[in-house]
Amino acid sequence: MNINEAFKIINNSKNITFVTGAGISKSSGIPTFHNKDDISIWDTFKKFSTWDLIEYSIFNNPTKCKDFFLSFIEPIASAKPTKAHNIISKLQNFKNVNIITQNIDGLHNLNNDISVVEIHGTIFNIIYLYNDNPTYNITQNDLKRICNKLEKFNVINTKLLLQIIKPILECKDNIIIKRPDIIMFGDIIDEYKYRQIQRYLINTDCIIKIGLLTDSYYNGNSYTPTISINPNKNHNNNIKLSADEALNQIYDKMLSNI
Repeated sequence: MNINEAFKIINNSKNITFVTGAGISKSSGIPTFHNKDDISIWDTFKKFSTWDLIEYSIFNNPTKCKDFFLSFIEPIASAKPTKAHNIISKLQNFKNVNIITQNIDGLHNLNNDISVVEIHGTIFNIIYLYNDNPTYNITQNDLKRICNKLEKFNVINTKLLLQIIKPILECKDNIIIKRPDIIMFGDIIDEYKYRQIQRYLINTDCIIKIGLLTDSYYNGNSYTPTISINPNKNHNNNIKLSADEALNQIYDKMLSNI
């Protein structure tokens, strides 16, 4: 697929659903983990890919856990919406836009986008697991403060680690009782979110998939046109450009046709 073909589909669509993965946030400085340039980061992340593994590491290897938190949190704490994020926001002036994102970085919400479903949750929403305390939100500045404190220590013990990360994670009796509302490996997606995703996909005029590891999920009706944007993939529906490049070219064509 080329830019002209994608433009025609989008221009003829009233309702558009974007499905975004890690690739859309890459130019903000957040690693995609699965990209060949990010293999070392992925090797680290695998060791902390479930809440049970994180819980175990807090009490058995706090220094490595500290290093993980830094590598995971620091890029998100300083990230800003990319050109692709900004163009999706602008498209809401012309089209009915829904967004399904796998990302936990909150960059769509920083643009005050409407109709965003964060499939895997977000690092900015903190939940209590075993009581009725209300959830609360944190900010990028909160994450920056945590990172600044963690960076002061090459080696750290469990007590100090828990003191520093308390705004986002808390333990009692060696069990996590408060944490970010993030779906980790093996966790179940919220049923309400799943239904919302299905409504978006069934009632849309076109689906635009950006920066996904695989395009085989998040499909609409059999007749719904789908556009994929990924610089690392080759198939008929794919535009082999970065998200920023592709959406910028499409948006320029839209503006010239107003």
